[in-house]
Amino acid sequence: MHAGRATALEQFLFDYQPAQAEAAASFRRRLAALLDQQRAAAPPIAPAPLPIPIPPASPVMSLEWIRLGRHCELSGDTPDEVHARRRKRQWLDGVQSVVGPDGNLWVSPAAVNAWVSGTDESSKVPPALRAREK
Repeated sequence: MHAGRATALEQFLFDYQPAQAEAAASFRRRLAALLDQQRAAAPPIAPAPLPIPIPPASPVMSLEWIRLGRHCELSGDTPDEVHARRRKRQWLDGVQSVVGPDGNLWVSPAAVNAWVSGTDESSKVPPALRAREK
């Protein structure tokens, strides 16, 4: 490069930068005017509807006794397995199961869970001793 003489590229860059800055400013002005027109013509935005109130989660219904068929559905036991536990006195009448006034066998899920986890104190007492305590 010669001192005092600008190359064609240098001259282009010198001329281009101010033109680019002015074009960008003009573009921003036109865009702002267009957005203002659209905002003025658009209907006002309605406030968002209030959310539908969701009722609090209902507590799980806790049944003290359920019928044998429902117990078998929930646990995977068969009726024969339940009756075998009663015959072997693993399950006690009035604790884990009871024959209702309708003649159906009813099962206590809470007592069965305690029996499964080993926290059921009533089934740990041998039946012969339990009969003496009464």
